[in-house]
This record gives sequence, structure tokens and C-alpha cells, in this order.
Amino acid sequence: MRRVRLLVFLFLFSLGFATTGAALAYQTPYVQDRLGWRVAEWRARIKYALSPPEEVVFTPDPTLAAMVQATLAALTPTPTVTP
Repeated sequence: MRRVRLLVFLFLFSLGFATTGAALAYQTPYVQDRLGWRVAEWRARIKYALSPPEEVVFTPDPTLAAMVQATLAALTPTPTVTP
């Protein structure tokens, strides 16, 4: 029983030490440049997996659509008779 406790303690201590070492190594500029974009990509994937963005449906503003139609009508050339 004592040997099992010792092994569990050593495993947890090693895991904590490795995690701390990896976190400290990540703070160096060389490692940050190499791995920064990958970490950002993983974080984005996890974020969108846990809470995906809602579907956005485009509905144009009616007043804006009327303004665009008025502008296009004003800019449309009208045929004139040339002598």
C-alpha cells in the first residue's frame, strides 16, 4: 500500500513539474513564435466547439434599401434625342 502511494505521489509530482516546465518554456520568445498560432487555433476550436456562433441571417434595412433604389434611379441615364 505504501509503495502505491509513493508511485501516485511521484506521478502527480512529475506531472505538475512537467506542466510547470512547459508553461515556463512557452513564455520564451522562440517557443512562443513557433507555437503561438497553434495554441490560438486550438483555443478557437475549443471555444467554437463549446459555444458555436449562431447562424446570422441577413435582412436588409428597408430604409437603406429605399435609399439605394433612389440613388440608383437618380444615376440611371435617360435617353435623350440628339439632333
